[in-house]
Amino acid sequence: MAGARAQSFASHSTSAPLVTPPYQTPSYSERTQSANPCRQNRSIESKDNRSDRASIRPENPRPRPPSPRATRISGAYKILIIGASTGGPVVVQKILQNLPQNFPIPILVVQHMPATFTGAFASRLNGLSPLNVSEARDGQSLKAGDALIAPGGKQIYFEVVGGNAMVKVREADPRVNYQPCVDVTFASASKSYGGQVFALVLTGMGADGKEGAKLLKQKGATVWAQNQATCVVYGMPMAIVNAGLADKVLAGDEFSGAILRELCF
Repeated sequence: MAGARAQSFASHSTSAPLVTPPYQTPSYSERTQSANPCRQNRSIESKDNRSDRASIRPENPRPRPPSPRATRISGAYKILIIGASTGGPVVVQKILQNLPQNFPIPILVVQHMPATFTGAFASRLNGLSPLNVSEARDGQSLKAGDALIAPGGKQIYFEVVGGNAMVKVREADPRVNYQPCVDVTFASASKSYGGQVFALVLTGMGADGKEGAKLLKQKGATVWAQNQATCVVYGMPMAIVNAGLADKVLAGDEFSGAILRELCF
């Protein structure tokens, strides 16, 4: 049996010899197009070439459905939510410092931190980042270029009325371990924004964010996690990764550049 298979494979492989096409150096437009999917294809063609190609196209070409990547690039993200705990302030600072003032969507940071520190944390970040950083207030509108820090000892929810989104700051339920809690905010975001959420889970103890990330993923949202090598405590991101919820795993200093590329900004 094995001999017959080997003989059959040999007959197929010898009957149709492989021909290696000559290598062709890709053009500049081909290289830039493959390197950046956000850039439009601007390959240079002569008018004669374009007319020749048009003549061989079918009269009624079948429309191609948009790819998920193209749909995402078109502006489907409505908010960036960052969840973090132990070691998080340093990574959050790195991210916000390297995002531009005209960042196209609002940002909410849910950092495990006592109420006495979140206001000072927001004020410090505001002095270091091009963004407008402040501690979130109840009823505050979510605007592009703003980064809100969830106040300690509270929970953050979202409310969208007539297309206008705002945050709702509520007293924390003592039965919930974390105040603020990433799971609570992720769950609220899944209801208000569906799959239009871009979520990051950074260094931290425990597994806060995992259950909320499940709800986000069910709606088609994007979830990234920090890698083990750059975490102070590899707890929250590990829970995301082990549950198969991470679309991407990055080092702490890679997030800001990757975020801008994801948004084609």
